[in-house]
Amino acid sequence: MRNHQHIDVMPRNYRKTGELFFNKLNITPLLDSRGAVIYYLGVQYDVTELVGAQAEIDRLGQRLKALEKA
Repeated sequence: MRNHQHIDVMPRNYRKTGELFFNKLNITPLLDSRGAVIYYLGVQYDVTELVGAQAEIDRLGQRLKALEKA
């Protein structure tokens, strides 16, 4: 943000219950007609299921490689 550039991150968060969840956070500077930053637009998405699915794909891929070597 210091450089007034778009950023896209995926922080780990915890609900009040202590349950882990993941967000995809997208922050984009909004510029006026002269190119000066006037606002930052932030949008976040809950990507917990996506992160879990990718972890399962990775786990199954490792298992498949182990079976191929056996």
